[in-house]
Amino acid sequence: MNSCAEAKYFLAHCPNVKMDGDHDGIPCERQWCPGG
Repeated sequence: MNSCAEAKYFLAHCPNVKMDGDHDGIPCERQWCPGG
């Protein structure tokens, strides 16, 4: 994974991924999507 856009794609299209620990719809907040 190389970007926030890619993380959001995986969250939307891949079942059972665990990239949104707080369930707010923003994946990988610490690494790829700080601030949403």
